[in-house]
Amino acid sequence: MSGYEGLKKSNCAALAVSIDYGDWLNVAYELHYNTQAGLRTDSWKEWLKTNVGIGDSYARKLRTISDVFGKSPGFRKLGLSVSEVYGNTRAIKSLLTIDAGAAAYWRTAR
Repeated sequence: MSGYEGLKKSNCAALAVSIDYGDWLNVAYELHYNTQAGLRTDSWKEWLKTNVGIGDSYARKLRTISDVFGKSPGFRKLGLSVSEVYGNTRAIKSLLTIDAGAAAYWRTAR
């Protein structure tokens, strides 16, 4: 395997893990605000820092990636970095909304 092929394989793995991690953060976010309403004394930002060890901004990126790409397994195969995908989230989300054929392809691509 060439160096570039290794990089693409690494990017695929990182993107898939980032989508999964974003899913978990979305669950934690919902639990933090809905289940614990009125019982929590810390903010989401504080909870993240203390319990997860990441900042709110990075968590928001992961949650966005999960929201946009989580239901489309085809994106897990992309050899793009998380930064590249996140940087194009708005355009990709627009494409998936406008083009039903593209949305179906990415949802069913395995």
